[in-house]
Amino acid sequence: MKHLGDITKIHGDQIEPVDCITFGSPCQDLSIAGRRAGLQGERSGLFMEAVRIIKEMRGGTDGRYPTFAIWENVPGAFSSNKESEKCSTLKAKAENIGNGSECLIAEKAIHWIVRRLTPVECERLQGYPDGWTDIGDWVDSKGKKHKLTDTPRYKALGNSIALPQWWWIVNRLRPYMREDPTLGSLFDGIGGFPLVWETAYGKGTARWASEIEEFPIAVTKKRFKLHN
Repeated sequence: MKHLGDITKIHGDQIEPVDCITFGSPCQDLSIAGRRAGLQGERSGLFMEAVRIIKEMRGGTDGRYPTFAIWENVPGAFSSNKESEKCSTLKAKAENIGNGSECLIAEKAIHWIVRRLTPVECERLQGYPDGWTDIGDWVDSKGKKHKLTDTPRYKALGNSIALPQWWWIVNRLRPYMREDPTLGSLFDGIGGFPLVWETAYGKGTARWASEIEEFPIAVTKKRFKLHN
Protein backbone atom coordinates (compact mmCIF):
# COMPACT_ATOMS: atom_id res chain seq x y z
CA MET A 1 0.00 0.00 0.00
CA LYS A 2 1.27 3.47 -0.87
CA HIS A 3 1.03 6.38 1.58
CA LEU A 4 0.12 9.64 -0.16
CA GLY A 5 0.55 11.96 2.83
CA ASP A 6 -1.25 15.30 3.21
CA ILE A 7 -4.79 15.17 1.79
CA THR A 8 -4.65 18.82 0.69
CA LYS A 9 -1.87 17.94 -1.76
CA ILE A 10 -3.65 14.96 -3.35
CA HIS A 11 -5.44 15.21 -6.71
CA GLY A 12 -7.98 12.50 -7.41
CA ASP A 13 -7.32 12.43 -11.15
CA GLN A 14 -3.60 11.86 -10.58
CA ILE A 15 -3.72 8.86 -8.22
CA GLU A 16 -4.65 5.22 -8.78
CA PRO A 17 -8.44 4.85 -9.20
CA VAL A 18 -10.06 2.55 -6.64
CA ASP A 19 -13.48 0.94 -6.20
CA CYS A 20 -14.10 2.37 -2.73
CA ILE A 21 -12.82 5.50 -0.97
CA THR A 22 -13.21 5.75 2.79
CA PHE A 23 -12.67 8.88 4.84
CA GLY A 24 -13.12 9.75 8.50
CA SER A 25 -12.51 13.50 8.47
CA PRO A 26 -11.67 15.13 11.85
CA CYS A 27 -14.68 15.27 14.18
CA GLN A 28 -13.62 18.09 16.53
CA ASP A 29 -15.88 20.70 14.91
CA LEU A 30 -18.83 18.29 14.65
CA SER A 31 -18.78 16.55 18.02
CA ILE A 32 -21.29 17.75 20.59
CA ALA A 33 -18.35 17.89 22.98
CA GLY A 34 -16.71 20.52 20.76
CA ARG A 35 -17.53 24.03 19.58
CA ARG A 36 -19.96 22.80 16.89
CA ALA A 37 -18.33 24.93 14.20
CA GLY A 38 -19.61 22.38 11.70
CA LEU A 39 -18.11 21.72 8.30
CA GLN A 40 -16.97 25.34 8.24
CA GLY A 41 -14.57 24.57 11.08
CA GLU A 42 -10.83 24.41 10.46
CA ARG A 43 -10.50 20.68 11.21
CA SER A 44 -13.79 19.17 10.08
CA GLY A 45 -13.78 21.40 6.99
CA LEU A 46 -11.25 18.94 5.57
CA PHE A 47 -14.38 16.97 4.64
CA MET A 48 -14.53 19.16 1.53
CA GLU A 49 -11.03 18.05 0.54
CA ALA A 50 -12.27 14.45 0.44
CA VAL A 51 -15.26 15.51 -1.67
CA ARG A 52 -12.89 17.32 -4.03
CA ILE A 53 -10.66 14.25 -4.45
CA ILE A 54 -13.64 11.98 -5.10
CA LYS A 55 -15.02 14.38 -7.72
CA GLU A 56 -11.61 14.61 -9.38
CA MET A 57 -11.31 10.83 -9.57
CA ARG A 58 -14.83 10.52 -10.94
CA GLY A 59 -14.05 13.17 -13.54
CA GLY A 60 -10.77 11.54 -14.51
CA THR A 61 -12.34 8.09 -14.99
CA ASP A 62 -15.55 9.12 -16.79
CA GLY A 63 -17.56 8.37 -13.63
CA ARG A 64 -16.31 4.79 -13.23
CA TYR A 65 -14.34 5.18 -9.97
CA PRO A 66 -14.93 5.15 -7.09
CA THR A 67 -18.11 3.07 -7.06
CA PHE A 68 -18.55 3.69 -3.33
CA ALA A 69 -17.49 6.48 -0.97
CA ILE A 70 -17.98 5.95 2.76
CA TRP A 71 -17.74 8.75 5.33
CA GLU A 72 -17.23 7.85 9.02
CA ASN A 73 -17.91 10.49 11.67
CA VAL A 74 -19.73 11.36 14.88
CA PRO A 75 -23.56 11.64 15.13
CA GLY A 76 -23.15 15.41 15.59
CA ALA A 77 -22.47 15.63 11.86
CA PHE A 78 -26.23 15.31 11.33
CA SER A 79 -27.32 18.19 13.55
CA SER A 80 -26.63 21.89 13.91
CA ASN A 81 -24.99 23.60 16.86
CA LYS A 82 -28.44 23.85 18.42
CA GLU A 83 -29.76 21.06 20.62
CA SER A 84 -31.40 18.44 18.45
CA GLU A 85 -34.90 17.40 19.41
CA LYS A 86 -33.86 13.82 18.69
CA CYS A 87 -30.83 13.76 20.97
CA SER A 88 -30.09 10.54 22.75
CA THR A 89 -30.52 10.37 26.50
CA LEU A 90 -26.74 10.02 26.57
CA LYS A 91 -24.85 13.24 25.96
CA ALA A 92 -21.16 13.72 25.25
CA LYS A 93 -19.38 15.62 27.97
CA ALA A 94 -15.86 17.00 27.70
CA GLU A 95 -14.32 15.33 30.71
CA ASN A 96 -10.61 15.30 31.46
CA ILE A 97 -10.39 11.57 30.82
CA GLY A 98 -8.60 9.73 28.04
CA ASN A 99 -6.65 12.68 26.59
CA GLY A 100 -9.69 14.76 25.70
CA SER A 101 -11.72 12.03 24.04
CA GLU A 102 -15.48 12.10 24.28
CA CYS A 103 -16.94 10.31 27.28
CA LEU A 104 -20.62 9.38 27.11
CA ILE A 105 -22.32 9.74 30.47
CA ALA A 106 -25.97 9.57 31.48
CA GLU A 107 -27.61 12.92 32.23
CA LYS A 108 -28.93 11.83 35.61
CA ALA A 109 -25.86 9.90 36.70
CA ILE A 110 -24.56 11.02 40.07
CA HIS A 111 -21.78 8.69 41.16
CA TRP A 112 -19.04 7.35 38.92
CA ILE A 113 -15.95 5.30 39.53
CA VAL A 114 -13.45 6.18 36.83
CA ARG A 115 -10.10 4.70 35.98
CA ARG A 116 -7.90 5.36 33.00
CA LEU A 117 -8.01 2.63 30.34
CA THR A 118 -4.72 1.19 29.17
CA PRO A 119 -3.74 1.59 25.50
CA VAL A 120 -4.41 -2.12 24.91
CA GLU A 121 -7.91 -1.77 26.39
CA CYS A 122 -8.53 1.17 24.06
CA GLU A 123 -7.35 -0.95 21.13
CA ARG A 124 -9.80 -3.67 22.10
CA LEU A 125 -12.67 -1.19 22.46
CA GLN A 126 -12.00 0.13 18.96
CA GLY A 127 -11.69 -3.38 17.55
CA TYR A 128 -7.94 -3.45 16.84
CA PRO A 129 -5.60 -6.36 17.59
CA ASP A 130 -3.75 -6.07 20.90
CA GLY A 131 -0.62 -3.98 20.51
CA TRP A 132 -1.62 -2.45 17.18
CA THR A 133 -0.24 0.95 18.21
CA ASP A 134 2.71 -0.50 20.14
CA ILE A 135 5.29 0.09 17.41
CA GLY A 136 8.33 0.77 19.59
CA ASP A 137 10.65 3.68 18.88
CA TRP A 138 9.60 5.37 15.66
CA VAL A 139 10.79 7.89 13.08
CA ASP A 140 8.57 10.63 11.64
CA SER A 141 8.44 11.73 8.01
CA LYS A 142 11.17 14.32 8.62
CA GLY A 143 13.56 11.73 10.00
CA LYS A 144 13.17 12.70 13.65
CA LYS A 145 13.38 9.80 16.10
CA HIS A 146 10.79 9.37 18.87
CA LYS A 147 10.56 7.16 21.94
CA LEU A 148 7.20 5.41 22.16
CA THR A 149 4.96 6.74 24.95
CA ASP A 150 1.30 6.14 25.76
CA THR A 151 0.26 9.71 24.88
CA PRO A 152 0.31 9.40 21.06
CA ARG A 153 -1.29 5.96 21.34
CA TYR A 154 -4.23 7.36 23.33
CA LYS A 155 -4.63 10.27 20.92
CA ALA A 156 -4.49 8.09 17.80
CA LEU A 157 -6.96 5.55 19.20
CA GLY A 158 -9.31 8.30 20.38
CA ASN A 159 -9.36 9.79 16.88
CA SER A 160 -9.63 6.41 15.16
CA ILE A 161 -12.66 4.74 13.67
CA ALA A 162 -14.26 1.87 15.59
CA LEU A 163 -13.88 -1.26 13.48
CA PRO A 164 -17.03 -3.34 14.23
CA GLN A 165 -19.38 -1.23 12.12
CA TRP A 166 -16.78 -1.06 9.35
CA TRP A 167 -16.73 -4.88 9.29
CA TRP A 168 -20.52 -4.81 8.88
CA ILE A 169 -20.36 -2.32 6.00
CA VAL A 170 -17.62 -4.22 4.16
CA ASN A 171 -19.64 -7.42 4.32
CA ARG A 172 -22.77 -5.63 3.08
CA LEU A 173 -20.79 -4.31 0.10
CA ARG A 174 -19.70 -7.78 -1.05
CA PRO A 175 -22.62 -8.49 -3.45
CA TYR A 176 -21.93 -5.24 -5.28
CA MET A 177 -18.16 -5.55 -5.60
CA ARG A 178 -16.16 -6.96 -8.48
CA GLU A 179 -13.48 -9.58 -7.85
CA ASP A 180 -10.48 -8.24 -5.90
CA PRO A 181 -11.95 -4.76 -5.27
CA THR A 182 -9.54 -2.01 -4.27
CA LEU A 183 -9.58 0.61 -1.52
CA GLY A 184 -8.22 4.12 -1.07
CA SER A 185 -8.26 5.49 2.48
CA LEU A 186 -8.32 9.25 3.12
CA PHE A 187 -7.80 10.48 6.72
CA ASP A 188 -6.52 6.97 7.27
CA GLY A 189 -5.46 7.37 10.91
CA ILE A 190 -3.89 4.13 12.16
CA GLY A 191 -5.01 1.93 9.28
CA GLY A 192 -8.43 0.76 10.43
CA PHE A 193 -10.08 0.93 7.02
CA PRO A 194 -7.27 -0.99 5.22
CA LEU A 195 -7.03 -3.54 8.05
CA VAL A 196 -10.65 -4.60 7.64
CA TRP A 197 -10.60 -4.29 3.84
CA GLU A 198 -7.55 -6.51 3.36
CA THR A 199 -8.87 -9.04 5.87
CA ALA A 200 -12.07 -9.25 3.81
CA TYR A 201 -10.70 -9.01 0.27
CA GLY A 202 -7.06 -10.06 0.51
CA LYS A 203 -3.60 -8.61 0.99
CA GLY A 204 -2.72 -5.82 -1.41
CA THR A 205 -6.30 -4.76 -2.17
CA ALA A 206 -5.84 -1.60 -0.07
CA ARG A 207 -3.91 0.47 -2.59
CA TRP A 208 -3.18 3.80 -0.90
CA ALA A 209 -3.73 5.84 2.25
CA SER A 210 -3.47 9.47 3.35
CA GLU A 211 -2.86 11.05 6.76
CA ILE A 212 -1.21 14.17 8.20
CA GLU A 213 -0.51 13.17 11.82
CA GLU A 214 2.98 11.73 12.25
CA PHE A 215 2.32 8.93 14.76
CA PRO A 216 -0.65 7.43 12.88
CA ILE A 217 1.45 7.50 9.70
CA ALA A 218 4.18 5.59 11.52
CA VAL A 219 1.66 3.00 12.77
CA THR A 220 0.20 2.46 9.31
CA LYS A 221 3.63 2.19 7.70
CA LYS A 222 4.69 -0.32 10.35
CA ARG A 223 1.60 -2.50 9.98
CA PHE A 224 1.35 -2.40 6.19
CA LYS A 225 5.02 -2.07 5.21
CA LEU A 226 4.16 1.08 3.29
CA HIS A 227 6.26 2.98 0.80
CA ASN A 228 5.92 6.67 -0.10
